[in-house]
Amino acid sequence: MKRTHLILLATAACALTTLATACQSRAKEKFEISISARSLVSEQNMLNLWKAEYEKAHPNTIVKVSGWGSNEGTSESYVLKNALNRSYLTNICYTTDDSTANLAMRKNFVDLRPYFEADPETDYTKYYSSMLDTTSFYGEFRPTTSYKGSYECEKSDDSQYGVYFAPREYNMPAILCNVTLMKDHLATEEEKNNWGNDSIKKLLIRMAGGDETTQWNWSTFVLALQGISKVCENLNSSGDLGYRACEMNVHWEPIYTTIMKELGGDGLFSVDSRGEVSCNLDSVANKAAYDLIQSDFDKTVNKYMVETDEGNDNFANRNVFMVFVSYPEVGSYYEAFKKVNYELGAINIPCEYVGAGCGGYAIFVDKAKEVQTLKSGETAKTVDLCWDFIKFIISKKGQNVAGREGYIQPVLKELAETGDWLDSYDGKIDNKAFETGKELRLDTYCFAEPDMRNDLRTAVSDFFRYLVGSNGKDLSATVSEINRILAGN
Repeated sequence: MKRTHLILLATAACALTTLATACQSRAKEKFEISISARSLVSEQNMLNLWKAEYEKAHPNTIVKVSGWGSNEGTSESYVLKNALNRSYLTNICYTTDDSTANLAMRKNFVDLRPYFEADPETDYTKYYSSMLDTTSFYGEFRPTTSYKGSYECEKSDDSQYGVYFAPREYNMPAILCNVTLMKDHLATEEEKNNWGNDSIKKLLIRMAGGDETTQWNWSTFVLALQGISKVCENLNSSGDLGYRACEMNVHWEPIYTTIMKELGGDGLFSVDSRGEVSCNLDSVANKAAYDLIQSDFDKTVNKYMVETDEGNDNFANRNVFMVFVSYPEVGSYYEAFKKVNYELGAINIPCEYVGAGCGGYAIFVDKAKEVQTLKSGETAKTVDLCWDFIKFIISKKGQNVAGREGYIQPVLKELAETGDWLDSYDGKIDNKAFETGKELRLDTYCFAEPDMRNDLRTAVSDFFRYLVGSNGKDLSATVSEINRILAGN
């Protein structure tokens, strides 16, 4: 009996030793988190900058950076791609104001409000509230009932008011200009010899037939494009070499909402006395705005005035004078143009109100609660590790790290006038052009359920794309299509 007891004890001891060894083998040398985003060079470079700085300050953590294999992907397409095996999803992913709500409502992302509220360094008051609003289901975030900070707003614990990604930027578009092309084909010798910060504006005003008393506004811009179109006509005289005045990207929500607001449009959707929403594209005010757009950009009169080919990056070919862009896009253009000794510049979109949105980083729920253990015995939840990295990104240091390289326009309000982003691009691009307009909130589709917004955006986007083209899309057909989507058919 005694012998049997000893054998059982020995067996138990062996099992415990084996278990301890197995646990030890699963323990890590360092904590690990992963983050993914579009495969744009500037996007990946920015993440690797943050990774390097963060790992330097946190030697016990490894940040693994990866791309989606596409420059154009969205968080929705990334999730769909990995729908059959979500283990391939990274812990953190890049997302945008127009790609988050549907995923968040389907419980893909962690609500970050408790993390923002846990530290005065990430109090809501430090960030643009309009950008925080874009992170929720319906375009409005609210602090939780436990919030003790100074941001004044109605509180709620309802998930619809959650913050499902941390905005990394304040994103108001502007007009990026091929300065080399302008100097070669538009500028006078005097203008070339005295080129300065306001030279682009002066040149465009002159191309519009104006003088020093002429205001920089939408009408002046249109006239300038018409003047440049005539120059393009000469450049393309021996065959269409692709010269165009401007790539407008008018199918892009921040652009068509900006232009319609400037031209007196009264909203793309309307609500009746019963609270029913319907398409308002065919209102009298909107039709008047369309007529102006079609008249101003009539390709039968000014054939080379604008380019609207989605997916064809004509500006990158260096034969388009201007392009409407968001600030994060500037970096890729700047590096490519610099390699061939081309200059770039920027000027504000000449509208009183300009659409502003943002991108940022969300944490997937899948592995959030997992506890990581180091061989030293130290433990941490994956979600806490992810938040700490994101917290660094939206901190003053993190924002300046990316800002000085020209990757972001900071979402941290205190850096608007003093941040390192103002000195990026060798001082040759007027970064303030990207925040000149009054903010136009991009909440056009926030009334709709998230799962129908993509269809609505596509219908409206297609209408505006073809509005500035040779074959306009029928207005009544578009209105019918949108109302069908709204009806859930």
